[in-house]
Amino acid sequence: MRSPFLLGTMRQISADKTGFASLTIVELLLQELILKDILDDRDVKRLLKAAAKRHEKSANGSPDKIELNMETATLIRLLLEGLQPALKKAKKKRKSMEKVALNQTSA
Repeated sequence: MRSPFLLGTMRQISADKTGFASLTIVELLLQELILKDILDDRDVKRLLKAAAKRHEKSANGSPDKIELNMETATLIRLLLEGLQPALKKAKKKRKSMEKVALNQTSA
C-alpha cells in the first residue's frame, strides 16, 4: 500500500519530470541488462528502432497527437543514441566470444 505522503508528493510532480525520471530509469536498466549479457545488443537496437517507427507511423490526426508521437519517437532515438557506448561494448564482447567459439569448433 502506498503511503499518503508519497501519493501527495507524486501529484505535485509535473508530467515532464515524471517522464524524465522514467526515461532515466529505463536507460539505466537497459544499460545494465546489456552489460550483464541479459539482453542482446541486437535485440535492444531492434526493439527501440521498432518502437520509434511505431510512434512515427502513429503521428497522424490532431496536431497534439502528431506532436506527441513525433516527440516520443525522437526520445526513443535519443535513448538509443545514449546507449551506444554500452551497445558497442556488448557487440565487441559478443564478436570476441563468437570468434573464440568458431576457433574451438575448427580446432
